[in-house]
Amino acid sequence: MSEASLGIAPIALIASLVFAGATVSNVLVNTQTTASNSYQKLVNDVTTDMTTSFNVDQVIGKYNMSLTPPGIDHIAIHLRPLTACAIDLTKLKIELITPTDLVFLPYQDTGKADPTGALFSNTLWKTLKTGSFTMLITNDDDSSVDTSHTLNKNTDAGFILITLPKTSTLTYPNSYQIGLIPTPGQTEWITLDVPYASNTPLILYG
Repeated sequence: MSEASLGIAPIALIASLVFAGATVSNVLVNTQTTASNSYQKLVNDVTTDMTTSFNVDQVIGKYNMSLTPPGIDHIAIHLRPLTACAIDLTKLKIELITPTDLVFLPYQDTGKADPTGALFSNTLWKTLKTGSFTMLITNDDDSSVDTSHTLNKNTDAGFILITLPKTSTLTYPNSYQIGLIPTPGQTEWITLDVPYASNTPLILYG
């Protein structure tokens, strides 16, 4: 074998080792990058889930005295987002736990209404279907609720209006659990203590 041939063999071996090392390095870098991206996505998802929530200031109910027995079938929940995370109202679910049942209430787009005047005389109640809820906005600087049904600032505020089915009215002296469930986000649970029957609006929470 010539000296030239003997020189080529080590060079080829070195080249193959360099190529193999580069391949392994590339695989390791890609694997680490994928793992890092997956971890970051997990952190982002968990952070969003923990920080996307509401601050419920007050819950007000109004008795329907024509029911037997009289019960609260109109509820107004005054709330605002805790952070600037966007909360899509079309994906928000409301869960009501009664002594005998569990009821899910979907969002209904009823359009915009003037927030001034008597709360339970607002025109939104007339268009709101039984067993659903809508949003009466009292503050929305960029009209995000009107344009995209989204609460996107912690300065947004308003009332969630709920019309309950007759089978799920709130009656004295029972307590009820109501949950506001954003997607994504953290569920806000509230206990509603129903006082005696009255023609006037009653504070159920806050």
